[in-house]
Amino acid sequence: HKSKSFREAVGCDKLAKKMRKRLGLKARLEELRILLRECLPFCLYSLVVYFPEEKYRDVFCRLVLEARERKRNEKVEEDRVDILDEGDGDGDSPHSDNDEEFLANCVKVCP
Repeated sequence: HKSKSFREAVGCDKLAKKMRKRLGLKARLEELRILLRECLPFCLYSLVVYFPEEKYRDVFCRLVLEARERKRNEKVEEDRVDILDEGDGDGDSPHSDNDEEFLANCVKVCP
């Protein structure tokens, strides 16, 4: 990504480079999702995001839920490998179980 602060916040150059190649509203909302849900220190704060129109909030909410499903699918695959390797399978995001609460309380449309 062009922003050094985004690269530093994400902590993963591979992800930052991937995001740099994406254009448009959905890509910017995905960056916002990553910062709010996966990056320290932002994910520790109770930040509220206000969108100017409901359609933008809806796109953002869909991205959050899609990311949760991707993580669940990855977790299932990791668990299968861990059973074979006798590992513990930990490593969830701190927010993986409370996405609905986050969306209900922290994602709003401007009044």
